[in-house]
Amino acid sequence: MNLGTFKLKVDGAFPRPPALPAIGKILGNSDGVVITGQAFLVGVPRSASVVEALAITYDVQLAMSIELSRVVIESDCWNVVQQFNIRDVRQLLAAHSHISARFIHREVNGAAPALANYA
Repeated sequence: MNLGTFKLKVDGAFPRPPALPAIGKILGNSDGVVITGQAFLVGVPRSASVVEALAITYDVQLAMSIELSRVVIESDCWNVVQQFNIRDVRQLLAAHSHISARFIHREVNGAAPALANYA
């Protein structure tokens, strides 16, 4: 990771009903220092892909709003990351080429799953 690159790690949690799904996210710098984290409940259908896609959407909005130099969004939901990286989505983000997404294994996703399960 280059100096000036930030990581947004995300994860969704699906507790047993009647609890709502939740999202956890962690923003860190290129040295691995946590800058901020957040966990919140979401009132969406109980679908892992929908909650993970919503988490990435929120991270894109955050990355655009605080204008970081380079942002890599990391998720352990392979199919959602693949959809994020398709041509149509990349065209929508053409003005924000500093934002990307990549798949990471659940074991290295860090505190994001813990935050999601805490919410």
